[in-house]
Amino acid sequence: MELQPPIWLLFLNKKMGLQDLKIYAINSGVLAVSFTEIEMLLKVVLLTATIIYTVQKIYINEKN
Repeated sequence: MELQPPIWLLFLNKKMGLQDLKIYAINSGVLAVSFTEIEMLLKVVLLTATIIYTVQKIYINEKN
């Protein structure tokens, strides 16, 4: 099995072609979109948890 050189070495040697740069750009874009979707989901979960916590505290305070 042949060892592959590290990615940074390919950048330094400028052996990367246009196709490689396109693939890296697409992968970076997909990763950015994925993080954006995850961030939105986490915001919704946090908002829901905050509302539940607040309602629970109000209920406990009114009960006592």
